[in-house]
Amino acid sequence: MTAFRKFLIQTSSRTALGFFPLLVGTLVALGVIVLILNHEHVEPRAVYDLIYERTLSLPENRANVVDFWLPILLCCCGLLLTFTAGLWNIGIEGQITMGAVGATSIALFVKLPHNQQILTELFMAGAAGGAWALFTGIMRTRGGVNEIFGGVAMNFLASNFSTYLLVGPWSPPNATGSATVRFPDYSLLPSMDKYRLSPITIYITLTAFIFVLLTLSGSRWGLQLRAMGKNQKSAQMLGVPTERNIWLAMLMCGIMAGLAGGHLVLFRRSNLPANVSGGIGFLSLLVVLLASVRVRWVPIVSFAFALLYSAGLPLRTRLQLDSSLVGIFLGILVFCVLIFDGVRQRLQERIEQRKLLAASGGEKSPPPPTIEIQIGEEVSSGSSSN
Repeated sequence: MTAFRKFLIQTSSRTALGFFPLLVGTLVALGVIVLILNHEHVEPRAVYDLIYERTLSLPENRANVVDFWLPILLCCCGLLLTFTAGLWNIGIEGQITMGAVGATSIALFVKLPHNQQILTELFMAGAAGGAWALFTGIMRTRGGVNEIFGGVAMNFLASNFSTYLLVGPWSPPNATGSATVRFPDYSLLPSMDKYRLSPITIYITLTAFIFVLLTLSGSRWGLQLRAMGKNQKSAQMLGVPTERNIWLAMLMCGIMAGLAGGHLVLFRRSNLPANVSGGIGFLSLLVVLLASVRVRWVPIVSFAFALLYSAGLPLRTRLQLDSSLVGIFLGILVFCVLIFDGVRQRLQERIEQRKLLAASGGEKSPPPPTIEIQIGEEVSSGSSSN
């Protein structure tokens, strides 16, 4: 067998194993979703037609899906850094919220020339989100608090802090505290002429994705993050600055999440509402899990999620389905893919064991020697003397 043929066989086997959990998990999840729809007496074809009609049929609908997709992809780019380093950044919801609060603090109370106004708002959004995430990283390294528990606590604090601002200092006159006043036009992100899309957010998201792709594909820092994700203690023993990398990964993820929150208030909503994140952070976590921390799959998977979530309201109004069913469908999809990803890992381990066995000539290691103890018999061959 030639070397080129061996390379083709190895490449095809790796590709098949890589697509196995996504393909089989998606098919199983679709089967479960069809059963749920049949139980609700809804034709799956009607759901598909409605999703296409309300999301992809018109240019305005497609622009709305892309506008919802951009902050999700931006958050996913940050989560790729933390997941690669072995960090579960559950606090990304709070980082989005604090980014929105930081942008609002400039939009409501500061007036600068337009370009300086936008740059200052985005800077405050990224700084607030980054500081919120960095504090979680410091609690992990210096306080011994797991980032999952620290992130949940920081989410709670961010949510309550934004609620306090809405019902207190930033509450408009004669309002219920559900949102601030609309931001002045000079503080909002500019939009395209034909479609309601922010070119600034597009540039920021594209830059973040290219940065993460290049970082994780071959940079020294990316290799350090991968080593930490495999075994943090071993990486530290080999000289990897784990504490600094944890801080840096959390900081970069928080900055991207804060910029996503800035987009939500400076373009999508034009004010600061209650629950500004809207579950985008948790949705981004599902995307990264479904993509198995593969950078190239994240844009496709996140766009599919944005497409389905954009169809949540039409499903409720037209087909009399609860809009939360979209979240349930996505949860089933992620659950099935993760299960079959575990199956893939077991298959890959068996293939590697067979390769090692074939390389050793098919010989198994001999069993350990056993010691037989005979009771009541003499082991010595010599004659016994009385």
